[in-house]
Amino acid sequence: MSSSILYQYSKYKDWLREGRYQISVTVFSALLSPIVEFVIRLFSTSDKRPCCFGMHPLTDCNDYYVYYSYLFQAIFIFVTLFVLLYNMRYTDVTLRENKSLIANYIERNTNKRIKRCDEKVFAFKVVSVITRQFYILWVVVWVLWLIYYVGKFAMCFPHKMGTLCYSCQEISSSVFELVFDFLSTAAMFGIYLVLNNVTTQFDKRSQKDYGLWNGVLFLVLLFAIWLSILLIESCEIGGRFQYSTLFVSVFSTITFVMVLGKLNSNYLQIPPLFLLVMYLYAIVQAYVPFKSDYNIACVSKVQNIPTAISFILPYATLVGKLFVMLTLCWIVDKKRLIFFVIHKSAAMDETPVLLDELDSKPVEF
Repeated sequence: MSSSILYQYSKYKDWLREGRYQISVTVFSALLSPIVEFVIRLFSTSDKRPCCFGMHPLTDCNDYYVYYSYLFQAIFIFVTLFVLLYNMRYTDVTLRENKSLIANYIERNTNKRIKRCDEKVFAFKVVSVITRQFYILWVVVWVLWLIYYVGKFAMCFPHKMGTLCYSCQEISSSVFELVFDFLSTAAMFGIYLVLNNVTTQFDKRSQKDYGLWNGVLFLVLLFAIWLSILLIESCEIGGRFQYSTLFVSVFSTITFVMVLGKLNSNYLQIPPLFLLVMYLYAIVQAYVPFKSDYNIACVSKVQNIPTAISFILPYATLVGKLFVMLTLCWIVDKKRLIFFVIHKSAAMDETPVLLDELDSKPVEF
């Protein structure tokens, strides 16, 4: 066995040992859904009856696994939210308790020593702020996902006749889904802005940095365009929300891919399997807004997506979220996120100098 393979094996083994509690909780909460579904299928009756308004979905609906996928996704997100909060607190404590150590590391391993005397302190502050922003935005994404899945599961329960017309229920459910899809994607876009800000040179941070504000203004512009489309479609008969759904789908996919592009760095050393699954999850994101609530409610007259896809989609999104959380656990280990922020920013300082040196004539290699 080669030394590189042994090193990789040792690295993964250390991660599993150090983060065994967070990893175990994350994996178990993800496995809860298929385990419960298997038990339900084992003991469910073979008599299938229509399940529209009043019938129990576990025994009367062929698509109960889609119906209850909202509940299990909500449980997974609720449980892993505590894992995420633990990781955020652990990283914050690491920064506070090792302030001088990290500041000296920045001075020793970057070019901060040749600048002003308080450069390493300023660099540490930058690292601390970016790390905190990164985790806060992930918590926002997780909370929005939790509200989304709890709300969608609640909407699956049959309403009393006369409370709301069925078409009104459809429209309200679709609007709820689109709004929280957009909000969670907007928070994800904020993560991209934070990670993109990592690549800003330290010197430019001491001046007025409008990068984040420009990103926020762009996000507000996108929201205004999307809201206009949504309002126009809501006034139409039927309220199909085709263009607003397409808008969210494209925005969600592109944003997630951009975030993954920032995370795909040698400084973080994320396992290739994690990246592969998350890129596949990004592709799946393009189809999530197009899933039909009719399918969830077991209304057979409308099928926007094939049955096979409606069966696979909840599991695909669950597996995607599982690997996102495992990745967030991975970057906590050995201070990888802190290491990433330090050296990615330092590289932006050093790159122009190194390029000029290489471009000069003669070049000393």
